[in-house]
Amino acid sequence: DSSTEADVRDQLEQVQARIDTFTDKQAGGELSGQHFEELEKDLDKLVETMKDQLLTEVEQARVRSLAEQSVKAVSKVLDSDEEVSEAVEAVIERAGAVVAAVTSASEDEQGGGSSSEGDGSNSVGADGGGVTTIEED
Repeated sequence: DSSTEADVRDQLEQVQARIDTFTDKQAGGELSGQHFEELEKDLDKLVETMKDQLLTEVEQARVRSLAEQSVKAVSKVLDSDEEVSEAVEAVIERAGAVVAAVTSASEDEQGGGSSSEGDGSNSVGADGGGVTTIEED
C-alpha cells in the first residue's frame, strides 16, 4: 500500500528533523525535557508506523541509522548533564525498540533473517544495551 509506505517515509523524515532540532538545541544550550519527550514520541510513532510493513533494505538501514543518531545525541547530553539520565535512558530504550522492530520486520521478510551480511542490528539492543559500541569518549 503506497499510502502506508508514504507514512513510513514521512515518519523517517520526522525523526530526522527531531534529531536535528535536538542537536541544534543542545549545541545552543537550549535543551529541555520537552525535547527528550518529543524525540521519544517520534521514535515510538516510528515503531508503530513500521508494524506489519515490509521495508526496503535502504529504509531498514535508515531506521537503524536514525536509532544510532538518537542514541549519540542523547548520550552527548548525558556526558555533560547527569541530571537528565532518566530522559536519556528513555530515548535509548525507544531507539532500541526501533531497531528491534526493524530487525524483526526484516527477519520476517527474509523468512528467518539468517542474512550473511553484517546489518548492524546489534549496535543498539532492545533494552538499550550495546550502546557502548557507538558512544564517543
